[in-house]
Amino acid sequence: MPDTKGTAIAAVIAMLLGALVGAAGAWTWQAHRYDKDIATLQRDQAEKDRQQARADEAQLRQEQEKRAGLERQLGELDARHYEELNNAKTENARLATALAAGTRQLSIRARCTAPADGVPSTTSGAGLGDGGAATAILYGEDAADIQALVADADAIAAALRFFQGRERAIQTRDTSVDARR
Repeated sequence: MPDTKGTAIAAVIAMLLGALVGAAGAWTWQAHRYDKDIATLQRDQAEKDRQQARADEAQLRQEQEKRAGLERQLGELDARHYEELNNAKTENARLATALAAGTRQLSIRARCTAPADGVPSTTSGAGLGDGGAATAILYGEDAADIQALVADADAIAAALRFFQGRERAIQTRDTSVDARR
């Protein structure tokens, strides 16, 4: 009689070996599928990273171009106002020299108003008394003092125009940056 116990053990061993071989095959197949899925995910993520890097680079380049444009604009503004200031200083120096040399005179227009009754008051200052125009001519040091005040005012006005232009340029840049956000 055949050995049924031995056959049963051999059948169980064969089934266990078959199950082990099947499990090993399934394990290998599953591992290969996971590796493939992971590789696909990594490739997709790498592509997303490349696209984001290109977008960041384009935005950075655009910001650098804007900054360079603003710096160029501010440089032109600075040069223009510096030239205006130098021209004003040169003109003021020329006028001061002419006033000091006596080749130019500084005059001030004035008007003396006539009193309502036509009679000048005794406390009034010197004047024509008829409401006519008068001219006061200043010489030398007095004219130079007034001319120096005008020169200072010109320099301050030029500086103010420069800073206003600079602020406008910066505000324009900030407004365009805020609008994009």
